[in-house]
Amino acid sequence: MKLINSLIAITVALIFLGAKQWDGSKNETSNQNETKAYFLKAKVNGIWTEFNDADQLSASFGPYIDNVYDGVLSASKADEEDSSVLNSMSIIIRQTGKIGVGSYSGGKQFEYGFKGVTLAYMDASESSMYITDVTNPDSFLKINELTETFIKGTFSGALINPVNRRKIAITDGEFFIKSEQY
Repeated sequence: MKLINSLIAITVALIFLGAKQWDGSKNETSNQNETKAYFLKAKVNGIWTEFNDADQLSASFGPYIDNVYDGVLSASKADEEDSSVLNSMSIIIRQTGKIGVGSYSGGKQFEYGFKGVTLAYMDASESSMYITDVTNPDSFLKINELTETFIKGTFSGALINPVNRRKIAITDGEFFIKSEQY
């Protein structure tokens, strides 16, 4: 039952983050060079998927409870006509101790949910949601740089649709995203 609750919580969080990021408008005052610099990209089953709209990219890191810390990187593409989310990708890390430059992998259940790296991908055209299989986690995150203003790194993993058990591979993932510490 804990596993199902964790999967539902991750799915709701991913959909909420994707929907929250799209308000149908652009920040007119943002520097155009800065806007084009940020990205998250990866191959999904061998096909490149890239998110490069700075308004649709976010990263935040900080304490969750006691000595447990969270980090969430989120990216989405929105339909310009109706503002609906077309697809989105998230990288979620939860661990004891502060998150910093280094390599992280897999995960396991613990008293505060899922400890480790969770990848999630949503494709509205297929009405499909995929997440790291918490019973056999195969997800990797390498943070190369983490400053007060940005995060840069790589990621990969095997994801599964929790309903039909269909699998996808996320490979060659790379990101450079403006980040916030909380």
